[in-house]
Amino acid sequence: MTGTRGAQRRLLAELRQELVELWHDLAEAHLHSRSKPPELSRECRQLIRRIKTITSVAGAVAPGQIDMRLLLTGLYQRIHAELGVNVEVPEGLIQHARDYVAGGRLALGYSEGLLEEHRDRRIYFMRQDGLVFYRIANRGGALPGRFSCVDDARAVLEDLANE
Repeated sequence: MTGTRGAQRRLLAELRQELVELWHDLAEAHLHSRSKPPELSRECRQLIRRIKTITSVAGAVAPGQIDMRLLLTGLYQRIHAELGVNVEVPEGLIQHARDYVAGGRLALGYSEGLLEEHRDRRIYFMRQDGLVFYRIANRGGALPGRFSCVDDARAVLEDLANE
């Protein structure tokens, strides 16, 4: 009996490791997808199907083990919601992810780019004369407003949440 439980624990550990690797593969496929939205690409759909299958057996992977981009787009949460699995991503982790992504893009010298996707909106940033500006657009790229300068993206995100 003890040997069986040990074998089950080892199998579960291997499944969970495979799940972490699948999430990593999904992040890469999502990043390089040309589909709109990216998760509709064939590769992403196949990875999502495999993630759902293993998650139903092995349980959810902790959000701290997931690529930050998948947390910011809500894909991690959405996949689990479709399975009926409740996952909570701490707000501190989300804020860290936002800061990391924005800081990384700005540190690499990008003068403009996509900061985050949130439901049906996108948040873009632009750096000019040492200031960082943000703007909100819909997924189609239409820009309802101009860039506005704020201390951080939090104000833009709060405005977006209130729409």
